[in-house]
Amino acid sequence: MHETCLDQKSTMQGTIYSPLDLGPPSHTCQYCGALFWYEERVRRDRGTSSPVYTKCYKEGSVVLPPYRPPPEPLLGLLTGVNRSLSAHFFENIRNYNSMFAFTSMGVRIIDSVNDGRGPYVFNVSGQLCHRIGSLFPREGERPEYAQLYIFDIDNEIKNRMAIGTYINRKFHPNQDIVAALIDMFNTHNPIV
Repeated sequence: MHETCLDQKSTMQGTIYSPLDLGPPSHTCQYCGALFWYEERVRRDRGTSSPVYTKCYKEGSVVLPPYRPPPEPLLGLLTGVNRSLSAHFFENIRNYNSMFAFTSMGVRIIDSVNDGRGPYVFNVSGQLCHRIGSLFPREGERPEYAQLYIFDIDNEIKNRMAIGTYINRKFHPNQDIVAALIDMFNTHNPIV
């Protein structure tokens, strides 16, 4: 009897821990075009030729405006119009994002849960806040965050380039990308 229990236990463990591979999502929502796996359909009857999905637009009851592509130069950077510039941008996208941030996130992160045995977990202790600082930099200090949008705009490219290097010493921002992104934000972002 003991061997039978062990066999059943090992078989059960094999099914619990073996990954389920459904392949890529291959079914499209008829209302919004979102991709789904066949197994996510609402009606569970097998063999239906037109499965219905409700996790996106709730069978057409939610109507969103069509997706607008990002303005240039961001669209060109994201789609690889210039392969070398796009490659540089993708490799450093977080640094570029930080260069144009209005605020900084203030939080105490607990990394002890990330022991390398699973996906990264962003674990926060306490309160999350946004650090914005004053609108004008202190005497002798470099402008940062929202200050960059209003202080010394005649030297905005130079100031942003300095922020990029400050964020990450190994990062060398591309001046053409920085200038183009500044122009894009000035043209398309009402907050800027």
